[in-house]
Amino acid sequence: MFSQAVAAKGGPSSPVKFSIDSPTVIRSLSGLSELRQEWRSLTSRGISPFQTFSWNLAWYRHFSDCFDEILVFFASGGAVIFPLYRKGNHIRFAGDITCDYQDALAENIEDVRKAFPELLKWAADRNYNLDFRKLSTEGHLFRVICGTTAPQFFKPMLRTVGPCPFFQIGDSPETRLSHLPRKFRAELRRQMRRIAADFPDSELQFSKTPAIKAQDILNLFKFHSDNFRFSGDNPLDDPRLRRLLLEVRDKAEVGLCVSRLGNDEVTMAMDLAFIRGDRFYGYLTAFNCDQARYSPGSCLLTSRLDRLVEEEGVRVLDFLCGSEPYKYRFAQDEYFVRSVQLIPRTATGALLFSRWKTEQLLRRFAKHILVAMKLR
Repeated sequence: MFSQAVAAKGGPSSPVKFSIDSPTVIRSLSGLSELRQEWRSLTSRGISPFQTFSWNLAWYRHFSDCFDEILVFFASGGAVIFPLYRKGNHIRFAGDITCDYQDALAENIEDVRKAFPELLKWAADRNYNLDFRKLSTEGHLFRVICGTTAPQFFKPMLRTVGPCPFFQIGDSPETRLSHLPRKFRAELRRQMRRIAADFPDSELQFSKTPAIKAQDILNLFKFHSDNFRFSGDNPLDDPRLRRLLLEVRDKAEVGLCVSRLGNDEVTMAMDLAFIRGDRFYGYLTAFNCDQARYSPGSCLLTSRLDRLVEEEGVRVLDFLCGSEPYKYRFAQDEYFVRSVQLIPRTATGALLFSRWKTEQLLRRFAKHILVAMKLR
């Protein structure tokens, strides 16, 4: 047993005793800090950076304006942790605003299968909606939900958020990108020769935790903001995410790494990524728009592969969630991020579920019309 503080948003609290015979809900940053050892015992080398203790602690700290209450649900005799928060009567996974996906923390899927009914009962007793907006189809919890009958809740509402393309990196230099079409491989080699010729002394600079300096992160922030080209808001314009990344830059378990392609005068491309176990997670990439004709983003990715395999032990390059065309130029396969919502069987819940079903039917009808009109 150990004691921990339980309170909303890290405020004043009274100590309670944790019992391995019943689930415990941690509601404060101080209580979360006491869970550090238990959390890390459930996080293997293969989990994503968004499930690590350091990332979640920093997220709860810097995004406190996004939720009403911290709710870390410690279930099944301490075998499973659900890092959650409450916004109104919705229970969501920590980090779902900034992360690509989440999952329950457990050593195996059987533990999650035993623990999930405890979370369901706890939520149903309080009439909470379980609003899991970003679950990986490769994760334990998504598979458990799809195979669970929950009489306290309506049928799970599922929606695909997006694909996560990835590819296996070849073991030898000759097979690193052997899955790519020959023409594309030739194009990459040609572009890298052009960069070497037109930008003398250009090189790949690669740094990872704990060696990443704060200035490295600040340089990336500026470069990414200067060269952001997608529609919508640049995620790095959010000061909360900036503070989070600066906090975790030296936390080895998160596995942050920063790469830069260029010389002393010109930065052609930079990216922010993670290495966890044998997997490389590409998080945010930007390239200098003035050098777009050199395909600097693709050349940065290609020039880094040998080091990732030989020095870092990486075997899979995961582009995380998004269907951008450049990802599919490299990807071999994909998994998905899906939203799952469970609504309790109450009068209010019935109205919400009915509205969702109506919206789903309307979307299907609109899609059918677009296909019939050959507009999709």
